[in-house]
Amino acid sequence: MPPIATNRRVEFIDAYRDLVLERGERGATLDALAKHVGASKGGLLHHFPSKSALVDGLCERFTELVAEDIADLPGSGLTPTEWYLGTSNDYTAPLERTMSALIRLTPANEATIRPVLRRARAQWYSIILADVGDAVLAKSIILLGDGIAYHAETYGTSDDSEFTDSASVERVVELVAQLREQRASRPNASPH
Repeated sequence: MPPIATNRRVEFIDAYRDLVLERGERGATLDALAKHVGASKGGLLHHFPSKSALVDGLCERFTELVAEDIADLPGSGLTPTEWYLGTSNDYTAPLERTMSALIRLTPANEATIRPVLRRARAQWYSIILADVGDAVLAKSIILLGDGIAYHAETYGTSDDSEFTDSASVERVVELVAQLREQRASRPNASPH
C-alpha cells in the first residue's frame, strides 16, 4: 500500500475511525464524515470516492501506525514483550483505536481488513519470538496483549479496575525473563 499522501487524507481517515468507534459502521456515512471534519462532501469525495476507499485508507493508516510503533521500540529501553504488553493497555492511542475500528469493520470488509491485521500480528510475533526464543511463549505474549487491549477498551484505564495495574504486566515480564534465563542456562538450548 502506498503511504498516505496528505494531512487532509489523514484527517479524514482519523475522523472516519472516530465515527466508526462512536456510531458504528452504519453511522459513519460519507455525509456524517464530511460534516464531522467540516468539509464539503465534494472535498471528501476528492480524497475518498467511496466507503470502500475509506476502509482502504484506514488499513493504510493502521499499517503506518504499526510501523511507527515498531520503530519506537528500540529507543524505548524496553524489551519487545514489555513494549507490546504495555502499549496494549493504552486503548486511547491512535494505533489501538485504529485497530478497534478495523475490527468493527471486519464483518463487512473481511477480504480487505483481515490480511492487514494478520500482517501486523505476524510482524509483532516475529519480533517477540526473536526476543523470547520460544514459539509457544511468543504466541502467549501476543494473546496476553490481545487480552490486555480488550480489557482496557472494555473497562478503560480507571484505577478501580483490578486488571489494569502495571504489576500484572510487570509479573508477566518477570516470568518471561526467568524463562529466557532458564533457556540460556541449558546446554545446547535451541533458539526456537
